[in-house]
Amino acid sequence: LSGDEKAFDRIVGRSYGDLYIVLRRNWSLVVLTFALIPACTQRPAVRRPLDQRVYVWQRQWTSAVSDAVVASEKQLDGVVALGAELEWNGAIARPIESNIDWKALRHCKRYGIALRIAPIADLKSVGDRRSDAVAAEVRRLFSEAKEKDVPITELQLDFDCAEKDLLAYSRWVAVLRRLVTPTRLVITALPAWLDSAAFPQLIANCDSYVLQVHSVPLHKPAAHWQICDPALAQKWVARAAAYKKPFAVALPTYRCIAGYTPAGRLLGVTMDSVQGRWPPDTRLHDVAADPDDLADLIQKWQKRRPAELREVIWYRLPVATDARNWRFATLAAVANGRRPRRQVDIVSDGTNPVDIAIRNNGEADERLRFELIVSSDEPPIAADALRGCSVELRESKTIFATNDGEALQMRPGETYNVGWLRFASRVNLQFQLVRY
Repeated sequence: LSGDEKAFDRIVGRSYGDLYIVLRRNWSLVVLTFALIPACTQRPAVRRPLDQRVYVWQRQWTSAVSDAVVASEKQLDGVVALGAELEWNGAIARPIESNIDWKALRHCKRYGIALRIAPIADLKSVGDRRSDAVAAEVRRLFSEAKEKDVPITELQLDFDCAEKDLLAYSRWVAVLRRLVTPTRLVITALPAWLDSAAFPQLIANCDSYVLQVHSVPLHKPAAHWQICDPALAQKWVARAAAYKKPFAVALPTYRCIAGYTPAGRLLGVTMDSVQGRWPPDTRLHDVAADPDDLADLIQKWQKRRPAELREVIWYRLPVATDARNWRFATLAAVANGRRPRRQVDIVSDGTNPVDIAIRNNGEADERLRFELIVSSDEPPIAADALRGCSVELRESKTIFATNDGEALQMRPGETYNVGWLRFASRVNLQFQLVRY
């Protein structure tokens, strides 16, 4: 016997008659056949349109929120609106309800309602009182939606469960699924859960789940902050796909600011429109979801992704009054797998004096430190810089610059007045913007 045939003997044991003889003589063919089986049975990656929805996480639906929801229908496939948050005082639930504009919600192609549940120290010790409170709030949401003639087609449960309590959480999910059937029950899931022995049971008890691949990395040095790491996101998506359960991915659109002491100790993080109150010597670090990185990620998934990845849900809907969120122009570009166009132009107005400004004509936020150089036939007789900038005269050139250590944050469509110039007579001007 050859070496390969002896190996085959060890695998199959003793002879099984003529079949064994045929197989042994064709051992190389058998090896090739078995090598091909994984490739034949592996589910192929898909290339088809990737559904994209957006979270509406405001509890107060102002007219700006309603307008944004209606406008999103043209670019996205639907929304998931925060219906309520459940906070706890011991075992007593305190629901904080959203004043949803149901009429605006009705404009969307698809709409789901989310219930956010505040963390619980030990889910295993939670009695029926708390689970009853969750069920009661779900019933209230369904009743309100029915009254407004907006049938809920999906309920999302958002609960940051401790890994040690996932099995107990799965029992909660099973109870709620029976309660809301035939409405789809979807849960949010954290990447850390993917390696838990309880995760298969948890996702078996719901219709789908949303893998949240963004977070505020509180335990990393500020210089290494990333709200979403595309490489990790792809790794987690591949891991989730191995469970063969359809799922969505939640991606970020927001910015946040972290405050540190001079010694490097984290004081806190502010998000959304909250203004932090920091001690005078606080060092602030601004971190944002990177639209270019996320556009590249979407493009990759549009071309090739696991079949189990069905959609992306963006956190959160851009609203005109947002302080730390993308504008909709940014989201629209990224959702199409395209890096947002970037364009900053110099704008002048008037002949004498001449007002100088810069305008963000691109599709993404710009954080600018710059020198704006104005060349003229003759030097100005007067010049001044406006807030955030300085001015310096150098013969026939006037140089406006951002102040040391400062940068201008400009949204798409925004204009920032830099300064003005006055001349003794009418002159020809040339402009140059140098970013650094």
